[in-house]
Amino acid sequence: MRSERINLLVTPEEKAAIEAQAAALNLSTSDMMRRAVASYDPEFDESELQALADELSLVVAATEESLDTALRQFDALGAFLADKASLRRAARAAHEAEGVVWPFEGAPT
Repeated sequence: MRSERINLLVTPEEKAAIEAQAAALNLSTSDMMRRAVASYDPEFDESELQALADELSLVVAATEESLDTALRQFDALGAFLADKASLRRAARAAHEAEGVVWPFEGAPT
């Protein structure tokens, strides 16, 4: 015979959800809670979860470092291309100043 009580504080929303789930299973709230507790078997223990969290932190750090490197390379490429465009404009201006036709018509200035 069941004679012991366990008091559990929940929000009104949690209570409504528990009661709705129990009703959907055609169980009393107490029976559903007992079955849920009896069948609860966490797949991972705390140390496994911590190991996964630590590994994830390492992956995130490596990803951030790779992104930082890629952004630096992108910025360097942008500066390189801007420099080349500036040199091309200067060369074209020099050619045109001397009356020489720019040999790369259709090329970006």
